[in-house]
Amino acid sequence: MVSTIRKGERLFETAVFEATFFYFPKKLSRPVLTVETCTRDEAWELHHCLSRRLAEEVPLLLFREYCSKSQP
Repeated sequence: MVSTIRKGERLFETAVFEATFFYFPKKLSRPVLTVETCTRDEAWELHHCLSRRLAEEVPLLLFREYCSKSQP
């Protein structure tokens, strides 16, 4: 499950949660992946990109890709 929220004036967070069969998050307080962006357009683009890729790719490989981007 992919969710995007506004966290501040210029801060948005897109989170990916492991979901049940009925698309309820298993652990709402512990997303599998979070990515912050500065604009609404970036946030929505990321949201749609992650949703599409999760439907087509192996989730673990996708999560590793985003985790490696966030590390220096």
